[in-house]
Amino acid sequence: MARTSTEEALRNAFEKSKDFVDTVKDESRAMYEEARRWVPEHRTAVAVTGAAAVSVGMLGYALGRRRAENAKGPIAKAFSRAPEADLSPIFKFLGLWMLYRVAARALD
Repeated sequence: MARTSTEEALRNAFEKSKDFVDTVKDESRAMYEEARRWVPEHRTAVAVTGAAAVSVGMLGYALGRRRAENAKGPIAKAFSRAPEADLSPIFKFLGLWMLYRVAARALD
């Protein structure tokens, strides 16, 4: 008896989320196709953006390692005195904004 109600609940949840999942799938497919057409025409922009992203990632990794090792150099001392920025509200806002955009498009 409990199994039947669980199966029905899962089936109902699947049916309710099917439209949303289909919308996300279609938009993702459209963005992927657009990127496939755009990238070959703009290889330099993609290379520069990728190199910049890798460089920033390596710099962040190096700074994190240096802070973790508790280095005694002047740069490490300057970073230890600097206040840490809390970026979590920005990412929460971006997540909610993207969810709103997807939901707004699903209602159109």
